[in-house]
Amino acid sequence: MILRQALILLTISYAGWSHLVSVCQAGSITFNYDDGDNAGTLQATTTGVDWFEWVQAATLNLTSTIDSNAYVGLYTLISSDSPSLISGINIPAPTHEINYPYFVYDNIYYPDVNPPGHVSYLDDYGLLFEGPGSSQVHLYSLASRQYTLALYNPSSGIQYFTQPASLSLAAPAPSVPEPSSCVITVLGVASVGLSRLWRRRHVA
Repeated sequence: MILRQALILLTISYAGWSHLVSVCQAGSITFNYDDGDNAGTLQATTTGVDWFEWVQAATLNLTSTIDSNAYVGLYTLISSDSPSLISGINIPAPTHEINYPYFVYDNIYYPDVNPPGHVSYLDDYGLLFEGPGSSQVHLYSLASRQYTLALYNPSSGIQYFTQPASLSLAAPAPSVPEPSSCVITVLGVASVGLSRLWRRRHVA
């Protein structure tokens, strides 16, 4: 009986741990983009890797563009594998840069614009989105806290824009506990359950 209760407790603790880890690591962001020629809204789901985050999924709703041939509407992020770290150096591994037919991207987001060596939410590889008819939007950092995009569509090819834009946070990211807090919470639940089992055993 005691063994069964212990196993049940461990199972519950593991399930709680798995849930808390996913909550600790995942976040969502919403940005507005406007460079005077193009405008849209970026929504993304990210997972913490280190001091940077991997964009797992995202959409870019391009609401207006100066390119009359470009598709105006919803673009979906072209996915990638999770980035890694160079051993001993806290920067994304350069092997994570992905060469697509027209653009190079890495799907990395920097939640703190003042981490070691970065002062922008995106780097110069940025995010790559795809829309209907093989149309693409490449959103990346142009300079410190300045961003731009490039458009591709089969009709007119690639069009680059040099007018810088800022990414304005449309909604604050949800408050997410630190991983250490998650560990303490799970251990606390487990210790309470084990103490109850110990009391029952000794009372009996």
